[in-house]
Amino acid sequence: MRAYWEARDPILLYEKFLTSERLLDAKGKKEIDDKIDALLQKERDFAENSPCRRRSSPPKASTAPETIATTCNPSGNATSAR
Repeated sequence: MRAYWEARDPILLYEKFLTSERLLDAKGKKEIDDKIDALLQKERDFAENSPCRRRSSPPKASTAPETIATTCNPSGNATSAR
């Protein structure tokens, strides 16, 4: 089933098209891949260092319901979602 959908992946199909038309070569593909990797790493670092990062475990049962749902405001402080 996975092979069926991978054969129809629009990104891979477009890459094959660009390569067949000699609009993309190995060097160009590597440059694009490197840019994507750097962007993803930057976003991953931001998320992991965010002051409003979600807990890795659910709150204890004794936690008041109004404090369970929180959002993060621009100052970086967690606030109630009420």
